[in-house]
Formats: sequence, structure tokens, C-alpha cells
Amino acid sequence: MDEIGIAVLVGSNIAKYRRRAGLTQEQLAEKIGVTPAFISRVECGKKSMKISTLVSVAQALQASVDALVSESANDGARANIYKLLADVPPAYLESVEAIARLCIEHFEPKQP
Repeated sequence: MDEIGIAVLVGSNIAKYRRRAGLTQEQLAEKIGVTPAFISRVECGKKSMKISTLVSVAQALQASVDALVSESANDGARANIYKLLADVPPAYLESVEAIARLCIEHFEPKQP
């Protein structure tokens, strides 16, 4: 993927996670100390950013950097789950694992 393709991918992912977080471009810009116009240009794929700014965006959106640069929605989701659970206590992780297992069992295709 060339530099323009990467900028478009990252911008699209930032827009997706910003909307999921319920933030406007203005609110995200304020959280990370940039202008709303900068966020707009990034989301349109017209502007790249420094790695440190990308990290700030990820933190503001409670997403992983991997999710913001990933072409695969599944890879991004996995990276976000890992980030969200990185600092939780073991008992909490056990509960999340139990919930995940229930979800997998519930949504597995049923055999005819």
C-alpha cells in the first residue's frame, strides 16, 4: 500500500472510531490539542500525522494504534479488546472470558 492509501485507511479508521466514541471532530481535536480542520483533513486522507499524534488519537478514542492502522476490521477489534483488557484484574479477565465463551457458543452456526 502506498502512502496515500495508508493515509486514507488511517483517516477512515479514525472517523469510524471517533463516531463510535460519540465524539465530533471538534471534540476529538480538543482532546488531543489540534485543530478541527486537522482532524477533518486526516479523516479525508489528505493529511498524515506524527506517530505521537496517532498515539494521542488512539488514547482519546480508547482504541489501539493497531486498530487505527489495520486494514482488517477483525484485526482492529482484536487489538482493541486486548488494549481494553490490558490493565484489568485477573478476576475481571475470568469473567470476560466466560462471557466471550457464552457469546461464541450462542453465535456458532447450529448443525442441522
